[in-house]
Amino acid sequence: LSIITMFVRYEYTGYLIGVDLGYQEPGGWHRFGDLVYYLDVSQYVFSLIFAVELVIRLSVHRSLFFFTGTQFQIFNILDMIVVCVILVDQYILKAAEADLTNPINSAVVRACRSMRVLRTLRVLRATKIFRNLRALVVAVAASLNALFWSMFLLGILMLMGALFLCQALSDRFKDEEISDITREWMYVRYGTASRAYYTVFEFTFSGGWPNYARTLVEEVDSSFAYFFCVYISIVVFAIFRIITAIFLKDTLAAAANDAEMAIAEKLREKQILAKKLGHFFRAADTTGDGVITFSEFQASLEDPRIKMFLHHLEIATHEYEEVFAMLDDGDGFVSAEEFIQGALRLKGQARSQDILAIAHNVKRLQSCLEGVHMELRVLRRELEESQTSAI
Repeated sequence: LSIITMFVRYEYTGYLIGVDLGYQEPGGWHRFGDLVYYLDVSQYVFSLIFAVELVIRLSVHRSLFFFTGTQFQIFNILDMIVVCVILVDQYILKAAEADLTNPINSAVVRACRSMRVLRTLRVLRATKIFRNLRALVVAVAASLNALFWSMFLLGILMLMGALFLCQALSDRFKDEEISDITREWMYVRYGTASRAYYTVFEFTFSGGWPNYARTLVEEVDSSFAYFFCVYISIVVFAIFRIITAIFLKDTLAAAANDAEMAIAEKLREKQILAKKLGHFFRAADTTGDGVITFSEFQASLEDPRIKMFLHHLEIATHEYEEVFAMLDDGDGFVSAEEFIQGALRLKGQARSQDILAIAHNVKRLQSCLEGVHMELRVLRRELEESQTSAI
């Protein structure tokens, strides 16, 4: 809602500016004469809600709001920056703009007015809600390092190309054999180092490099075709694809290393699986008493759909007696909670953690058995001694 009101406000104020300057005719917007007032009130309400939310989260999470011990909470930090910018804009800039005759207020407004651009970061608050959008934002943030070095490399290559063109054309601007229109066209695009650099930037990223090359090749010197062939082949074709591959690698790595998103994905998969297991339990509970017996469990496995479902969960259905025994806590029937929790533990192959737990329990059991064995030996010795003394 905050984003929508922000969009509507700037749409309406832009319309009013256009009408005042005569750029457009008055339209239907004039029916909403007090719209700016209500939109400003809504912005104050939203800013207070954001501030209260931020204070509550800071008081609950404290230092964990910024750092969890393994990584910085980028979204929380970004959220705090956005809220602070909104509060500065709503309460400081608005108050300073109310009295621009004061030179101090005027200076404050001029210094802080540029911060209004940061209000558009409010849109990024929506990334916390949508899982896929969050993944994209995390991937973009992780690719900034690769972006910097990619642009650095491309900047060097574009500078080399611009200096080559500028130097090669420096003595052609006064060549009277070339038409005045062509020489003016050459100067506008390649007359100085800065002009040449911007032109190279344009035909590197725009994809319209023939528009910048054909005039030089056909009307100035055909040897420029060799330069454009080499430059386009190396920079636009080869290096761009290498950079794309690096960006893709960083994007996939960032998405895989986002711990919070990975935990949320695991929880989501577990909830979906638990819901499916609940459907299976209700289908197996033919009596409707909230528990399934061994006979009900065995009968349900005759349904090929249920058997395929358990096979998809990597639960061996041919050993249904062992499976039911592992789900049962000893009372002869399995409740819905026991079934869902047990099936979640049985899903898939044994993990290293499960094997380690079994080994630990076996070791404890072995220690107990050794203790019992030693006590039995002591009792046997005492029994023999008592029998000997009795004789």
